[in-house]
Amino acid sequence: MKYREPLGNPRVGVLTIALRLPGCDSLKNKRSILRRLFSELQTGTNLSVAEIGDHDVPTAAVMGIVTINARWPKVESVLKWATQRCRNHFDIDVVDEQVERLI
Repeated sequence: MKYREPLGNPRVGVLTIALRLPGCDSLKNKRSILRRLFSELQTGTNLSVAEIGDHDVPTAAVMGIVTINARWPKVESVLKWATQRCRNHFDIDVVDEQVERLI
């Protein structure tokens, strides 16, 4: 018999991801790229996204991405999907990533 987690207990996952934006020469350009990325990540998903570091550096950004679900496998798959979307974005390089389980 397979173990099943009780329903109704929220699982919160946080992805912290460091990005390099090699083509950016201004904060205005950086904000434009991040705005498009945030929109892509949030469309049709249960994700909250924010820039949480390197605010004044045109060529770098640190993002925080959070999701909540009743089951850990779903939380982990959504955060994995978000990482892949960032990796596939043509003008962004993923430098580092860290996933944390909360609650």
